[in-house]
Amino acid sequence: MRCGRAMKLSFGAFWRNRAGVAAVEFAAALPFLVILALGAFEVPRGLIIYQKVTRVTVEIGDLVARQPVGITGDQLQDLFLGGGEIMKPFSFDSGAVIISSITRGTNQQPKIAWQCVSKAGFASRIGGAGDTPSLPANFTMNAGENVIVAETSYNFAPVFGSLIWSGMEYYDVAYFRPRGNILSGISGGCDGNGGTS
Repeated sequence: MRCGRAMKLSFGAFWRNRAGVAAVEFAAALPFLVILALGAFEVPRGLIIYQKVTRVTVEIGDLVARQPVGITGDQLQDLFLGGGEIMKPFSFDSGAVIISSITRGTNQQPKIAWQCVSKAGFASRIGGAGDTPSLPANFTMNAGENVIVAETSYNFAPVFGSLIWSGMEYYDVAYFRPRGNILSGISGGCDGNGGTS
C-alpha cells in the first residue's frame, strides 16, 4: 500500500517538475535547427554555382562565336581558362566546358565538324566529332550554316556531405551563330587536353 502511494506521489512530483523542460525541448528541436542551418548555407551556394555555370556557358560560347576569321586550339584553351576565372571564388576542378562546331552541307544532315573538351572525363550530350548532333526538336539549320554549341558540366558536391543531399550534376547548353566566318575547322587541334578535333 505504501509502495503504491509513494509511486503515485513521485509520479505526480515528476509531472509537476519543470526543471529541464527547456533542455528536452531544445534536444527535440536540434535536428530540425541543424538541417535548417545547413540548408540556409547549401541551397544559396548551390544556386550561385548554377548561375556561374550558366554564365561560363554563355560567355565562352559567345567569345568563340565572335572570332572574326577562325579559332586556334591555343585561343580555345585560353577561353577554357577563363571559365575557371568566371567560377571564382568556387573551384572549377569538377567542371568542364565542351565547344562543338556544327556544320551542314548541301543535301546533308548537320554534322559535328569539330569538338574540344576542356578536361578529360567529360562527354558532350549532343554527340562527338563527326557525329550527327542531337539537337532540340525545333532547331533547324540551312545548308551552308554553322552553329557553335557551348556546353558546361559541373559536378556539384555540398560542403557538408550528404546530410542534405549527396550532390548533383549541373549542365547547361547554349547555341550561337558565328558573327564572322564559318568556324568549320580549328587550327592546331585542341592541344590534347581531352578534346577532339
